Amino acid sequence: MIPSDRHPGATAPNPFDDEQDQRGTLPPPAWTAGRTRTGPATVAPMPLERRTGARAQEAWMRARVEEARAGDDREAMRETCVTLARWLASRDRDLDEAVELAAQALQVREDIELRRELAAWLESLGEAARAAAALKPIASFPDVDSAEAAYVLVRAGVLKARAGAAAGAVVAFESALPIDEVDALPAELLGAIGAWEPDALPADAAADAYVEAARRRAAQQQDEAELEDLWRAVAIDPAS
Repeated sequence: MIPSDRHPGATAPNPFDDEQDQRGTLPPPAWTAGRTRTGPATVAPMPLERRTGARAQEAWMRARVEEARAGDDREAMRETCVTLARWLASRDRDLDEAVELAAQALQVREDIELRRELAAWLESLGEAARAAAALKPIASFPDVDSAEAAYVLVRAGVLKARAGAAAGAVVAFESALPIDEVDALPAELLGAIGAWEPDALPADAAADAYVEAARRRAAQQQDEAELEDLWRAVAIDPAS
């Protein structure tokens, strides 16, 4: 009988026990799964870029105009129309639309400066008659002084003459004469209408206008201009 150190009931030694103790216990699969995956990481989408610059500003102003119209807010509509009209005109583009926007704003409330701008835009578009019609009402505003009123009428007369409306130019120049009794220009322009379009102003009336212009030049000691006006009066009507 072979002697044995094992006692009855003892478990046989496992030759791999020392190796397992040295290696340690393996971690559960769930612990290592995250460290071994190499799939693509999730990236958050980039935020949409907001428009900036002139196009965005124009779109914002147009939206404000439409919002005011939809809300039937006349004062807001006037303000937004003026803003957009001036923005367009300052860039020398869409002057037709700028004119319409300004006209809508003036229907809500009068504005002398806006009316001047409207006339200038119309003149740039080659619409001299409409420019004169936009400008002329300024002369009758109560807060406009006589010198400015006369200037506005003269300017409106020149625009009417450019548009071929000689009769309208005559009315404008004749209206300016008594407002500013010193300035000779309205009388000179009135006389020129008679020389250019006799049907609008007879020769004797044109000569009288030049004589009046000469009188005003003499009052300002402008001798050469005085003689020139007198010569024009004789040229257009020798009987004067």
